Amino acid sequence: ARKANIPVFVLDTSVYNKDLVVTTIVSDNENAGILCARHLTEVLKITEGNIVILEHPTAKSAIERTDSFINEIKKFPNLKIIAKNSSDGQVEISMKIMEDILDSHKNEKISAIMALNDPTAFGVIAALERKGRMKEVKAIYGVDGSSDAYKLIEAGKMTATAAQYPKEIGKIAAESAYKFISGEKISKEIKVPVKLITLEDIK
Repeated sequence: ARKANIPVFVLDTSVYNKDLVVTTIVSDNENAGILCARHLTEVLKITEGNIVILEHPTAKSAIERTDSFINEIKKFPNLKIIAKNSSDGQVEISMKIMEDILDSHKNEKISAIMALNDPTAFGVIAALERKGRMKEVKAIYGVDGSSDAYKLIEAGKMTATAAQYPKEIGKIAAESAYKFISGEKISKEIKVPVKLITLEDIK
């Protein structure tokens, strides 16, 4: 596309070589992880215990979410990451991965789980329920703000989700394209704010 002089606008996830695109419009993925970590430590006051991270190390957006969460909880040396595995952001894979983690940590209680997205969190919850270990986990976080996540938060099975706003991303992308065509200069990266959704926000 670059060789053919076709402008490229990237939505929802970042690319590694930003020189190839006009602009990247994404959720503030870094802040999504920070919001989850701060809710864990500042709102729930959980500053010690075992943490599980389910990541997607080939997606830049997912990397930003989990890395920022990890960097934030590093401030609390008594929070220990006992497992960090890839789920590819899929329900079925995350369920199997979480079951394996639970089997390999039978004698260790898990305090919190950070999932890179909501589908991963759904798989985590299914695994915990299947293994009968749901009650020991004090917090489960996802990212997306999906309707299914809201239902699980209401049911008391999920703690929070960092909500993204796809309509806003689309709107900004269209506006940016018109500006570019009109000869206006636009930012190389536009981050759309995210919001942590907890039970209090859904009530």
